[in-house]
Amino acid sequence: MSDITLEDAIAVVETWNVTNYVLLATFVGLLYYYVTTFDEEVAKIWPQPTFKLGRILFLALRYSTILAISLELTAGYPAYINMSIPACTNVFKLWWACVAMGNVFAEAIFWICLYALLGGKRKYVYLLGAGFMAFALPIIALQSVYIFPWHAAAVDPFESAILGKPCAYSTENSNLELYPIAAYIAFARAIVIAIVAVVTLFVRYRRHNSSLINVVKREGGMYYISAAVLHFFVGLTSNVGSGIEDRYAIAAAVRRFLIPIFADRLLLKMQRLYYPGTEIVSTMMFENKSHFDRRLREIANETGVEISTDGDGTMHGGDIPIELTRTRTDNQPV
Repeated sequence: MSDITLEDAIAVVETWNVTNYVLLATFVGLLYYYVTTFDEEVAKIWPQPTFKLGRILFLALRYSTILAISLELTAGYPAYINMSIPACTNVFKLWWACVAMGNVFAEAIFWICLYALLGGKRKYVYLLGAGFMAFALPIIALQSVYIFPWHAAAVDPFESAILGKPCAYSTENSNLELYPIAAYIAFARAIVIAIVAVVTLFVRYRRHNSSLINVVKREGGMYYISAAVLHFFVGLTSNVGSGIEDRYAIAAAVRRFLIPIFADRLLLKMQRLYYPGTEIVSTMMFENKSHFDRRLREIANETGVEISTDGDGTMHGGDIPIELTRTRTDNQPV
């Protein structure tokens, strides 16, 4: 980089710094959200059985995202630290794997929620499982072929002194076109599953007006609208032939901010609600025994009243708070 002009050097530094600020705002927003909801995580997620599906997905998504942020701050930001070339390469690829896993976990949450909405029947396991893998495997394969040829290289004095990067990253491979293809497949996936979800909610639950269904509509709807728009835009900006440039990676930053939060919020809200007729949606993901005793569920089934908990022992049936003391039988089968 030492042979470039002053104007080019200024442009490189300006682009680098603004991109870092955009991503840093995303990281701060995500970490702020995680810190402010940590009490809910402790109260609602930790008491769940170890291998309950909702608990596994929640913790995997949240902490893979936090790990990805830590790795990116280490290897991609002006930390002015010394790292060997192999260490940079390994950190870079581990960061990519964490981001990719976080995307898979977030997507899986909404697919499993859709399966529960469909009634949890065995035939839907195969259909949705095949659909999920039909989209996920090509995306993972394309992105793997795209990312693995990348490697770290020593930075020249300009980058070391001005940008503070421990390493530079480059590839001699010609597979750059694979990334936008993967983004377009993700866009198609968001459209397909959104259509299936809308049809399911309209056909099966149009007469249900519970908070649980409203949560699924709101969080799920925002997730798929955001995912579809952002994946499409990322695909366009990654395709050189499109003529559209996202110079500061704003679309990628917004996607990395919104997607984990929508999935996280869906699980937290789903865990605290019980409504007769839609209980399969929450009981498949969480053990409701830890929050709703049997008699209260019987009352809900008899009256059709929705119940929820604030996580502090206070439950609500309709608009009336119901004081209950949690038993020592939390986390046991109903």
